[in-house]
Amino acid sequence: MFNTHARHKIIITASLAFLAMLVSCSDNKSTDTPATIPARPENLSAIPLTPTSALLQWDDMSDNEDQFSVFRAEKGPFAHIGSTIVDENAFLDSLLEDSSTYRYYVTASNSVGSSAPSETVSVTTPALGFPPAAPQFPSPADDSIGVPIAVTLMWECADPDGDSLTYDIYFGSGPYLNLADSNLTIPSYVPDTLDYGTTYNWKVVAWDDDRHNADGAVWHFSTADSTAGDTTFMIRVDISGQGHVTVDPDRPYFSMGDTVMLTAVPTAGWYFWGWGGDTSGVENPLMIIMTRDYYIVANFEAAADTTTTRIRGVVTWPGHQLSPHTYAFIDSFYDGSPHLFAQTDVDPSDGAFLFTIPDQSDTLYVEFQAHDDVNGNGPWDPIDPVDGWGFYDANGDSIRNDFLLIPPGTHMDSVRIVLHGFSR
Repeated sequence: MFNTHARHKIIITASLAFLAMLVSCSDNKSTDTPATIPARPENLSAIPLTPTSALLQWDDMSDNEDQFSVFRAEKGPFAHIGSTIVDENAFLDSLLEDSSTYRYYVTASNSVGSSAPSETVSVTTPALGFPPAAPQFPSPADDSIGVPIAVTLMWECADPDGDSLTYDIYFGSGPYLNLADSNLTIPSYVPDTLDYGTTYNWKVVAWDDDRHNADGAVWHFSTADSTAGDTTFMIRVDISGQGHVTVDPDRPYFSMGDTVMLTAVPTAGWYFWGWGGDTSGVENPLMIIMTRDYYIVANFEAAADTTTTRIRGVVTWPGHQLSPHTYAFIDSFYDGSPHLFAQTDVDPSDGAFLFTIPDQSDTLYVEFQAHDDVNGNGPWDPIDPVDGWGFYDANGDSIRNDFLLIPPGTHMDSVRIVLHGFSR
């Protein structure tokens, strides 16, 4: 009689053998060469993450890829930039430039071949920092008329990141603007001599250190008619620091030979430190006789230092050019007699001088003098007859009695000393 227990054992053994055969077949399938090329990836997207990186993602539409390949183009052809492994459907591209546009596509591949490319997507990386502000405040002002044919174009522009700026200027008299100059480092441009009675158009493009740019508006001006003469000029005033400048007479245009007075007025807590641009020195008010356009900068500095005294001034010698041996000095009267307290060189080209007295602790009782040692033959005392000498006549009475109290932290910019031939 057949053993039932043995029969069950045979059946179980056969079943295990059959399962083993199935597993063996399955294992062999996973290592077989795939029969088809992978399906094309779909729904590719690109998201900018930083000024130098973007994240790519797509849908995996196949189950037999070995990898995904990523291709990128900027201005030229596409190039392979990297790959991901099986089922990894995201890629971080971190080798980009800011403010740039890139195009991408992705393929899936295995040992049989590569799929068709995914759709192509574009991404623009954000700016690194902020672009400059648009150029503004043109000179001549927009739609000006009667502008001289010899004119300097000027404008103002600032960058929120404090980057240095360069400028491209576009200029023309017709409907089109042509690039007239580029990489200008100062906000001004002198065009070639213009024609009378002509309307000109111009525009400025500002660039910062990060290659960001900002376009100004298109501005217009018309030159004077030849019959009217080319005799109108302008003054442009810029401020460095905190303060303002009054212009007398206050009008946009001046005629040849007009006298204009500029007065620098500092804001409370600031002091006037001198002129720049087309002039220099500390004379305040400043007189200008109009023979051309002028660009003037008024420099103001904060008076935050309460112990450092700064005194600026100008030395003149009517009828003489100052020699290189000109200097200014301060006499102190702390015991009733004059004592040399400080001495500084005077610039012979414009007569300017500066005293800086750091860490001043006491109020000084002083007199300001100047000396031109014409032949450079020795100290200021004795003074030769050919030398020039003078003192600061603060009250204008021509008497040498101007002994001033100078507290710590004083800032003076109006010490004017007129020299004359010395005689004992």
